[in-house]
Amino acid sequence: MARLLPLLPLLLAGLAAAAWSAEPARFTKDDDGCTVTVRLGARFTVELAENPSTGYSWKVVSAGAPAVRQLGEPAFRQDGRLRGSAGTLAIPFEAAAEGRGAIALAYARPFEKDAKPAATFALTVVVEK
Repeated sequence: MARLLPLLPLLLAGLAAAAWSAEPARFTKDDDGCTVTVRLGARFTVELAENPSTGYSWKVVSAGAPAVRQLGEPAFRQDGRLRGSAGTLAIPFEAAAEGRGAIALAYARPFEKDAKPAATFALTVVVEK
């Protein structure tokens, strides 16, 4: 134990750096229906599987205003090299104000106006100081 004592400041610095990492939090299909807590000003993404070649795409039904706001456009990252490959859609958000916001997404074909979505995603975000 005494040998490890000099390493304690290094260990604590590493833990602090990890805790304050600039890497935004990521929420996926596993977080569907969950409530999460984030700090005011924190940035995070919702990342969901998508295959645009089928005509389906994720649409933001609710961005969680006023507590949460969407930052820019979603980014699609294709899994394979072949055209039409499935991939992951990353939608960026920011915790804009203290309170509670509900993010709601729908996976549907935009040209099928009256059809029910093939899938939905919901995330409740609690923003704290």
